[in-house]
Amino acid sequence: MSLEKAQIFLKPEVNGYDNLYEVLCSVCRAKVLILNEETIQVLFTEGSRPAPLDDIRYLGLHLRSLNNELVTAVVSLLRGVPSLNTLNIESGRGRRETNPMSSGFDMVYWKSQNLDFVYQLVAVTIKLSDASNEIELARYVLEYAQNLKKMTILCSSFQQPSDVQGKVSKCKMFSTAFVVIQSSV
Repeated sequence: MSLEKAQIFLKPEVNGYDNLYEVLCSVCRAKVLILNEETIQVLFTEGSRPAPLDDIRYLGLHLRSLNNELVTAVVSLLRGVPSLNTLNIESGRGRRETNPMSSGFDMVYWKSQNLDFVYQLVAVTIKLSDASNEIELARYVLEYAQNLKKMTILCSSFQQPSDVQGKVSKCKMFSTAFVVIQSSV
């Protein structure tokens, strides 16, 4: 018998991190993994040892924002999920991003990461925050996910779907994915 779904939502003021890597390894055969921002920051800092997440098919990330401090940890995590089919990033929890440095990772950066998981993706949902790192990741996925069937982009109250559509329409898609861009309410 194997675990189907694992959710790890750390709270820094409550949880100790001593055995977190061992916990992650114990759930690595799950098909569904959902993590919050604090867990990602602790487990996947730059240069951290990658966890064996080869069986993960669905990855859910609950973030306040894909800010610049978090991007490298998310990239480290994404490198460890080669069989990923579905990616769901929920960010922008209803507040405007106040950090002007939350938009430093453009398409050139995402291309340079050579993220193998992208070729397996079938479905992606990204809820945008006020930062542009999420839209740049979405553009990267649209350009390189040749098996992508559907991408849903949910705009925060700080963005207009037409503005996001303008950025997405510049992508040279290799798939015939259906792209939905709408306001998240």
